[in-house]
Amino acid sequence: MLEESIKATEAAPAKSKDSDWVSPYTDFRRHRKMGMSGIHTLLITPGFWAIVGYRFLHAIDAAFRKTPLRPIANQFCIFSTAIISAWTQCLLPARAKIGPGLYILHSGPMMINDGVVIGSNCTMVRGVAIGHHMTSAGDSPVIGDRVFIGTGAILFGSIEVGHDSLIGAGAVLTRSVPPRSVVMGNPARVMGNTGSFHLVRYDGMETDPERLASLAQVPQQTDTQTSG
Repeated sequence: MLEESIKATEAAPAKSKDSDWVSPYTDFRRHRKMGMSGIHTLLITPGFWAIVGYRFLHAIDAAFRKTPLRPIANQFCIFSTAIISAWTQCLLPARAKIGPGLYILHSGPMMINDGVVIGSNCTMVRGVAIGHHMTSAGDSPVIGDRVFIGTGAILFGSIEVGHDSLIGAGAVLTRSVPPRSVVMGNPARVMGNTGSFHLVRYDGMETDPERLASLAQVPQQTDTQTSG
């Protein structure tokens, strides 16, 4: 049954984000919603600093992309990204596309490449690596909305991760998975279809029509115990 569900939905692409400017306030609010204080987020959260740096560099890269100053802007973004990643241990290239509300839990070594697309209100934990095959530099993962990516997970290649999926710690994912997948192991396998709903919180989630529609697709748990 699960395999049939995967085949039926695997072709549905995760939603792409292509906005040139996303306010870091959306990421700040996401950190607050996940239980962090404002002071803690602003002063002692390197992952949030990396996100703020990325937001500004992404906007600069987009602003100069079609101008004669593109080479200068490109070098500035590359240099600034290197400084920020050395400082925060989070590599978020300016040309990656990341939707609003990114939450980096437990800051630490983390990298994505510049072809990666990440949806809104996603969570990444330390040790995550998202990139392309060494033999195909242009093919990078597309991550849907509200996806949770656990510690040390590796995602690479031309794959799509459906909305509300949960990628477990240490998983090595090299193929597309449908919405609400629970993925574990190396190589990664889909172990369930209850998604990341219990791990991802953000402003307005209770009334978000896309989340509610996705949540409605989760199989209801039934009580299999019989009374004596």
